[in-house]
Amino acid sequence: MIDTYLESLGQRFQRHADRAAWLAFRAAKHRVGGTDATTLAGVGYEPLWSLWERHHGPTPATSNNKAELFAEGHLWEPVILDLYAEHTGSEVRGMDGTTIADADDPWAYASLDALACDRGEVGAVDGKTNRKIDSRDMQNAIIAQWNDTAALCIPEVYAVQGYHYLDCTGLPWIDFAILCAPAWWLGPSSRVLRIGERHPDDPFVQAEVAAVRREAGKRLRIVRIMRDDGTQAALRGTVRDLRQHHIIDGEPPEIDHSDACRRHVGRLTGEGVQRATDDQDIAARRLRSERRMAAASATTAKRLRNDLAGSMTGRKLVGDGWSITKSANGRITLKGL
Repeated sequence: MIDTYLESLGQRFQRHADRAAWLAFRAAKHRVGGTDATTLAGVGYEPLWSLWERHHGPTPATSNNKAELFAEGHLWEPVILDLYAEHTGSEVRGMDGTTIADADDPWAYASLDALACDRGEVGAVDGKTNRKIDSRDMQNAIIAQWNDTAALCIPEVYAVQGYHYLDCTGLPWIDFAILCAPAWWLGPSSRVLRIGERHPDDPFVQAEVAAVRREAGKRLRIVRIMRDDGTQAALRGTVRDLRQHHIIDGEPPEIDHSDACRRHVGRLTGEGVQRATDDQDIAARRLRSERRMAAASATTAKRLRNDLAGSMTGRKLVGDGWSITKSANGRITLKGL
């Protein structure tokens, strides 16, 4: 069934040679994937300014924190998909490094984690790690149509991404397999998985990996979103308009407090902030010290001058190589001092 579905897509389905080719596909022709759709819809984790900057400004380096989170999610993905297959009994096929372009809007595409065949019907699967959702609150559910109660089952950012994928692929449903766990559990457990990849023949290591997988299975929640043509059409219209406005036409978003916005304003005003090097910081500290000493010396000199002038009983006071003259209006002139 999965092969039949992929064959029906024709050239809309592409399997990229490596990650570099996959990234190049995403960056070309102002394409919009699931994550970009959530940003344009205003519910994504990434600010709209960051998306705009990628297309119309210098692209900042990914922070170490974001890189670590991406690596962690990438490491957990095959485990989550395996657990999903065990929980559902479905045939699951990983789709890493592939894309499916929309039939009507070629700029829109889906990059799925996996496809699944459930009782003869093919759908999509997306694996997530979520540190904010409590696994006790998150319940398995089927969302037939988006409404207020649906938001209690799954975050809006997942829903928008899911509807975008359903619109691009034409599939009838998408399952979100969500591993709900706190950061302290996901992080150390990720290290166990990484060690397990390096030592697949070590019985002790593999026993630790198996224990992590068993615990992950208890924390897994599956939420299915069914195809909703009305919601998908409304979402696509919003994404299409904002893509044209901000990505194609290059209109900057409204000013906010995001880092990308601050960088843009800095470039416009010529007042961009540059972090000082260690040498520049030391030089600035010395300058500040010298200015303080100079200010203190000037204050002392002024006090001494006033003391001398105050002790004068006449118009002029002279000494060995110096003199102080006081005018009728009180102005003091120093010579030799």
